[in-house]
Amino acid sequence: MGGGFVITGQCSGQQTRGAVRRRMVALVVGVWLVGICVWVVVVVGVQVSYVSHVT
Repeated sequence: MGGGFVITGQCSGQQTRGAVRRRMVALVVGVWLVGICVWVVVVVGVQVSYVSHVT
């Protein structure tokens, strides 16, 4: 009877580990998207300021 409890414990441990991994992946993807947005805004802002400065 105790063996079944150990197996379910391992399964629940794997589920929580998978949830943590999903959260980490979501966090990394979110930071990556924010970084791309900031980079695009900076590049566009630099180009606009450069063009307005030249003209």
